[in-house]
Amino acid sequence: MAVRAVVVDIGGVLECTPPTGWVQRWERRLGLDAGGLAARVTDVWRPGRTGQATLHEIERRTAEVLGLGQVEARDLWDDVWA
Repeated sequence: MAVRAVVVDIGGVLECTPPTGWVQRWERRLGLDAGGLAARVTDVWRPGRTGQATLHEIERRTAEVLGLGQVEARDLWDDVWA
């Protein structure tokens, strides 16, 4: 039988993702109140959950809404995925 589909998940559904503290670190780094990071990126990240945006698009828009330069954006994503 040929493979008809491959299911991929990142982010706590099929894998365990223990808290690493990256959200709190970045809220402090950006001078945001608790919950401020989620308030800014939730709408940006939502299309990525359903395949309506590429990772590149999500990364670019996240940098825009948080006012990050290229190096700082890369630091953020390195911390997110660590």
